[in-house]
Amino acid sequence: MSSATANVLNGLVKLDECVDTVEKYILVELGWKPALSDAARQAADNIEGLNSQNIDSGAAETSNSTSKIVPADGYRKKSKAKDDF
Repeated sequence: MSSATANVLNGLVKLDECVDTVEKYILVELGWKPALSDAARQAADNIEGLNSQNIDSGAAETSNSTSKIVPADGYRKKSKAKDDF
């Protein structure tokens, strides 16, 4: 397993997250399926192919928009993907 770590990490999806600001911890649940790994590999290959076709890579445009961080007491956010696991 340790020799194929890159392959195992490919295709992970976040299923659930919970933040507790009082106790100062974050819990994150991840899921993995072989089909997700295959889909992630295909997407990476497609992106690599598109990048190699670009003649003018140019600098990425940056956005001047600002976002304000809103403090929270804590939250839980469950992904719809969790229902498939």
